[in-house]
Amino acid sequence: MASGSNSSTIGNIQNLMPIFYGENYEYWSVQMKTLFISQDLWDIVEDGYEEQETSKAGKETQEKQKTYKENKKKDAKALFLIQQGVSKNLFPRLLPATTSKQAWEILKIEFKGSEKVISIKLQSLWREFDNLLMKDSESIQVFFTKVSGIVNQIPGWVTTLGSCFVSSQKQNRAGW
Repeated sequence: MASGSNSSTIGNIQNLMPIFYGENYEYWSVQMKTLFISQDLWDIVEDGYEEQETSKAGKETQEKQKTYKENKKKDAKALFLIQQGVSKNLFPRLLPATTSKQAWEILKIEFKGSEKVISIKLQSLWREFDNLLMKDSESIQVFFTKVSGIVNQIPGWVTTLGSCFVSSQKQNRAGW
């Protein structure tokens, strides 16, 4: 019974799946993040999960095994959704990814950029905002649309830069 409802949920999701064709990554990623949150998968996509380690005796506790299997299943579902959410032209770029986190990072780095690229993009947006001037022939509505266009881009880039920073801090702590 549970597998029947699970497959119908996947079917319903696929009907509403945003497809990424290589443009407007920010919009697609927000929609996908919302989808992952609704399916309780975002933590797996964002943070990954720990591979199962065997103890010296060669056996894990049943609880750890159960948690590992659940995480692996969630990750496979999330990876499937990412694979379904990209066009056939972009799909080959995801072939090296074996986890949803890897697939998500591949797309994020390629279409949004590294931390340095994001920082430069933010600086560019701030400079563009600072240099905005309303022309005499320009209506307030047109000028407001320009301002809104720039301002609405900033939070997405700041969020991404923040998550890059947090991710790098986690890696630094793990390396200590």
